Amino acid sequence: MSAYPNPFRRFIAGIVLMLLILLWEVALEIAGGTIAYVLVSLLTLWYVRTFRWMVIAGGIVSTLALGSIFFLYFIMPHIDPAVLMNRMVSVLVVWLAVLFILRFQRLQQTERREKRQLRALVAHANEGLLLIGNTGNILMANPAAGRMFGYRHDVLVYKPIADLIPEFDASPGERADAYGPGKPASTRARTWRAVRRDSSEFPADVSLSEYYDGRHRVVIAFILNASDRVRNEELVRSNLRMASEYSQELQQRVHQRTAELESANRALQNSQDVYRSMARNFPDGFIGIMDHDLKWVLVDGKGLAELGLRSETVLHQRVFDDIHAAISSYAEGALRKAFDGETVSFDIDVAGNYYNVSSVPVEAADAVIRQILVVVKNISGQKSLERELVRTLEKEKELNTLKSRFVTMASHEFRTPLTTILSSAFLLENYTGTRLETEKKKHLDRIKRAVHGLTELLNDFLSLGRLEEGVVYVACKPVAMRQFGEELLQEISLSKKEEQRIVFECEGPDTAVLLDKQLVRNILLNLLSNAIKYSPVSSTIGLVISVNANVVKMKVSDQGIGIPAEEQKFIFKRFFRAQNTSEIQGTGLGLNIVRRYVKLLKGRVEFQSRVNKGTVFTVTLPLDHAIESNPHT
Repeated sequence: MSAYPNPFRRFIAGIVLMLLILLWEVALEIAGGTIAYVLVSLLTLWYVRTFRWMVIAGGIVSTLALGSIFFLYFIMPHIDPAVLMNRMVSVLVVWLAVLFILRFQRLQQTERREKRQLRALVAHANEGLLLIGNTGNILMANPAAGRMFGYRHDVLVYKPIADLIPEFDASPGERADAYGPGKPASTRARTWRAVRRDSSEFPADVSLSEYYDGRHRVVIAFILNASDRVRNEELVRSNLRMASEYSQELQQRVHQRTAELESANRALQNSQDVYRSMARNFPDGFIGIMDHDLKWVLVDGKGLAELGLRSETVLHQRVFDDIHAAISSYAEGALRKAFDGETVSFDIDVAGNYYNVSSVPVEAADAVIRQILVVVKNISGQKSLERELVRTLEKEKELNTLKSRFVTMASHEFRTPLTTILSSAFLLENYTGTRLETEKKKHLDRIKRAVHGLTELLNDFLSLGRLEEGVVYVACKPVAMRQFGEELLQEISLSKKEEQRIVFECEGPDTAVLLDKQLVRNILLNLLSNAIKYSPVSSTIGLVISVNANVVKMKVSDQGIGIPAEEQKFIFKRFFRAQNTSEIQGTGLGLNIVRRYVKLLKGRVEFQSRVNKGTVFTVTLPLDHAIESNPHT
C-alpha cells in the first residue's frame, strides 16, 4: 500500500500533468494549451481541496509554471504577446480558484464543527429528542430517548410514536396556515402518559416544535421524564392539602383554644371569686398567698379581725411583722422550707391564743416555686380540748392504777376480817356447855368488829369510786348537830377496841344547821375510825362539834401513834400510809376521801400530830347558802 494518501497522489499526478502540458504548449506554441493547463490546475486543486497546504502549494506551483513564460520571452522574443496575456489571465483564474477553494474549505470545516457539536448535543443531552415525520413514525432518536423508553436509540427509528406515547398529538397550531416553509417553528408543551419497553408507564413532559423539510412537516419532540416532577407536584398538592387541612384544623383549634381560654378565664374568675369568698369567710383564721419575699400577695379571713388586722393593711407586708418580732422570725424560718418543696406546719402562741400555720408550695407551669399557700387557723379550742383529753387520759390512767391497787389491797384487807369471822364462828361451833357461854360474847364482839371493818373498807372504796367518777353531789338539809353526833357515836362504838372511850361534846346553840348530812357523816366516820384504829386499848378519843353563826367546827382527837413530821405533807395523798402503820391494817384512802369531801363542802381540814402522843384533826365547814347544791368533784 502506498505511503501517500490518495489525494496526495492525485496532487502529484496533477502537477506532473500541468508541467507536461506547459512543456507541450511551449514546444508547439499552441495557444490552446493554456486553457488545458488551467483546467488541469483547477481540477487538481479541487481534488485536494480538503488539504489546505496542498491547495496553496498547487496555486504556487501553477503560478510559477505560468510565470515561466515571462522568462522564455526574454529567451524567445518572437513569442506572441497575446500568449503572455493569456498566461496572466490564467494566473488570475488559478488564484481565484485557490481563494474560492480556501473559502469553501473554511465553510466545510465550520459546517463539520457545527455538525459535530450538534451530534454531541443530541448524543449527550439528558432530554429525550425525537424527530417525527408526517406519518407518525420516528425519523431520529437520541440516546437519552432510548434510555428513557428502554430501547437502543437506533431501534426507535421508524417506530410509530403511538407505541411510546399513546396520547401523542402533533396536530398543527391554532390555524392551519400558521406554519409553512420558511416560517418560524411553534413550541407546544404537553404532559402525556409514556410507555416503556417493559410496558411500565411514566408521565412525560413533551415539548413540541416543528419545521418543514421541503413540503414535509417534521415534528421535533423534546421529552423529559416527569416522574419526579409529578411526584413532587403530588407531594406539593398533598402538602398543600395537608397544609389546608392543618390550617383548618389550626383555625378550629384556635377557635377551640379561644373558647377554652375564655372558659378558663371565666373559670379562673369564678375560682378567684370562690377563693375570695372562701378566704373572706374562712372561720377562726385566715388564708393567703405569699411571694418569695414572704409578703402577702393575697390574704383574707375572719381571723384577721381577732388580731386587729385588715386584709388591706397587711397586703405586701412581711409574714407576721404586725404581730411579734420573735414570732415573725420563727415563722419566716419555717415558711422558707415551703419554697424547697416541703409541706410546713407549726403552732404559734399569740396573746394567749394558739394558731396553727400550714403552708404548701404553689408550683408554676415551669415547676418553679415562686409562691406558697399559707393557712393560719385559730386552734385555741383544739388546744383546750387536747389539754382536757390529756387530763382525761391521765385520770383514766390513774383510775386503772387505782383499780389495780384496789384489787391488790382488797384481797389483802378483806383476808384479815374474814379470817377473824371464820375462826370465831368455828370456835363458837366447837364450844359447849359453860365455856360456850363464857366465850360467846368475846367472839361475837370480834365478829362484829370484823364486819364493821369490812363495811368501812367497802364504804371507802365506794366513796372513792363515786368521787373519781364525779357523781358525788352536795345536798344540804337542816341537821341537828347534837342528835347527829350521838347517832354517830352509837354507830362507831361497835368498832371500839377493849376499854376505849369516846367522849362527845357539842358546843353552841342546839339548833339545826344547813349541811349535807351524808357527807359530814362520812368525814367524821373516817376520822373516828382512824382514831380508833391507831390508838391503843384503854385510850380516850374525843369528838367536839362547835356551832356558831357562820361555821361548824368538828374536832377529832386521839392518843395514838401519831404521824411522823417528815411524812405529814403526804398524809392526804391517795393510798399513802406512814411507815409507823405497817403493822396496822388500812387502805390509805380515808384521809384522801375526807379532804375531797371537805373540798366539796368548801371547807378546810387541818391537823396537828406528834409521834406516840396523838393527833388532832379539825374540819371547818361554812354555814352559808353559797354552797352549790350539785357540784362535781
